[in-house]
Amino acid sequence: NYLEWDIVNAQNSLNEDFPEMRQSMAISLNNQLQEYLKKNIEHIKIFELGKIFGKNKNDYEEREALGVLLRTDSKNNELSNIKTAVEKLLRLTGFANIVYKESKTKPREANPYSCWDIIAEGETLGIIYKMKSEKTIQSVYFSELDITKMTKLLEKAISNNQVHPQNA
Repeated sequence: NYLEWDIVNAQNSLNEDFPEMRQSMAISLNNQLQEYLKKNIEHIKIFELGKIFGKNKNDYEEREALGVLLRTDSKNNELSNIKTAVEKLLRLTGFANIVYKESKTKPREANPYSCWDIIAEGETLGIIYKMKSEKTIQSVYFSELDITKMTKLLEKAISNNQVHPQNA
């Protein structure tokens, strides 16, 4: 988790072994990656859109998030590819001034030297990082965008006439 959230436990969880609700899309995408690896699939480009949950002080939060995971041989620069995809998405939805800043909070599965917050319009909208090595020549990159935060920022910009709806 890269957000400053506490874990939320589900009451009456369907899976008693894992009662915690996910705080990041990385969990499910990494599980899917492991399934593909068992089937010897090498070049993997997957995404998932779904809900993440956390507790901030005394408030429970539920947000929509987009997770993207890319895996290929180290000859390709997947970091560049995933950054380009994220930037295209942000620009197409109306964001500009996209910058990457070293992450304050680095997820446990992230390479600590290759982990950045994605910032647009002065707001942190997500994270992008290289996952720790699987002891292979393969490289795995992950990115997550907070769709709920993006939507709120765009709604605010549209209501302030900073963004024209046809460009949003």
